Order: sequence, then structure tokens, then C-alpha cells
Amino acid sequence: MSYRRIATMALAALLVASGTHAAVLCARKSGALKLRDAACKGKETQVDPAALGLQGPKGDPGTDGSAFAYATVFYSGGITGGKNTAQMSITHPSAGVYCFDTAFTPTHIEATLESGSTIRATLDAASVIGCADTDDAAVLTFDYLPGEDHGFNVLFEK
Repeated sequence: MSYRRIATMALAALLVASGTHAAVLCARKSGALKLRDAACKGKETQVDPAALGLQGPKGDPGTDGSAFAYATVFYSGGITGGKNTAQMSITHPSAGVYCFDTAFTPTHIEATLESGSTIRATLDAASVIGCADTDDAAVLTFDYLPGEDHGFNVLFEK
């Protein structure tokens, strides 16, 4: 096998692995394959990589994820989208403090910010000033000092 063909195959593998979707595989009349950036040239024909066996068979369906409930929370404390949101209520007693009362017992909480600030999520809501003793979880958002409101995504496992 020629150095050029090995280099082309290595480049093709690298582009597929890196998630680049603009590259196409082209066949010349001689049967040689060429990797092009966007489109095949005049007398070349685009080749489907799956037709060459470069794509494996479809895998088995995965199991359902472990998230029991999740939602997007607005900086004001409102909830939108998600799953099982009817089984949770949220209060926003002060800036940067969001308290959750759930109809289930969460075993894990994870929260991610929609902007580049700091966030802390806890299942010990009673330790957070402003949350009720009956609350199951709390999320705190802040920039440099505690008490900054930010929108975030929250996920609960049970």
C-alpha cells in the first residue's frame, strides 16, 4: 500500500473521529479514493463510507438515563421544560437561593449554569438560609459574592 493511500486513510479516520462533517470521500475512474474538503471534483463520484463497510451495524438501544426529574430554571425562579416538573415546586426566597420541595426523595442533584458564574447544589436544603425544613434540595448561584440570580439547569435522581 502506498504512503499516499495510508496518509489518506489516516486523514479520513482523523476527520471522522474529530466530528468534521464537511469532508467527502470521492472515487476516481481508476478506483482510487480521495478525501475532499467539501465536494468531489468533475470526474469523481462521491462514495458512501457505509457502502464500503466503514460504518458498523446499528447497536442495541441504551437503557434509560437515571434522571427522574429535570428542568430549566429561570433566574427569577420559574421552571420551564423538563421531566416530572409537576412533582417539584421551587421557591426563590432571596437572591441566588432556589429551594426545591419534591414529591419524591432525591438521592442526587446536579445543577449547571446557563452563564459562566458559580453554582452549588445540595440535598441539605435545611442548611441553606431561606429554605424550609421540608425542602429537599437547594441551588445557590453567585458571581464573586453570594446572592446573584442566574438561570440554570437542574437534574434529580431518585
